[in-house]
Amino acid sequence: MLSPNIRLLFTARDCYHGRYNLKEVMDIEYAPTDDDLKCYLRAQVQKHAAFNEALSMMKEDDIVGEIIPQARGMMLLAQLHISDVAARYTLADLRTALGNLPTNIKHTYEKAMQRIAPGEKPLAERVLMWLTFSMSPLTVNELKYALAVN
Repeated sequence: MLSPNIRLLFTARDCYHGRYNLKEVMDIEYAPTDDDLKCYLRAQVQKHAAFNEALSMMKEDDIVGEIIPQARGMMLLAQLHISDVAARYTLADLRTALGNLPTNIKHTYEKAMQRIAPGEKPLAERVLMWLTFSMSPLTVNELKYALAVN
């Protein structure tokens, strides 16, 4: 039994299972602000610009300004967009990528799946299936064991 002076804080993404098993829980929702997203994206642009000449040639504000509205307040979407953009090595490809950012998570995932090499797609799909449909989060070793079984 815990001392009455001890308080625990659990954080997690909003998920269906588990939430209803907890009694007497205070639920606090957090959504990143545009300023949070801008701060994150600026740091990512600076990090990647050191290795990517095309990225370093564009104005940071232009890159961030294109991604923010498409991220629609979702940090994950912003992260996926900046990863896609940072993988472009010509200015033309970079501008095209910024002009064609998906506006929802489904299209972003579809675009990410298109970037996976054809020979690796079956494995990637199995990994995603296990991660999506497992009853609890998997460790790396559990995922390896699951993938070893046909």
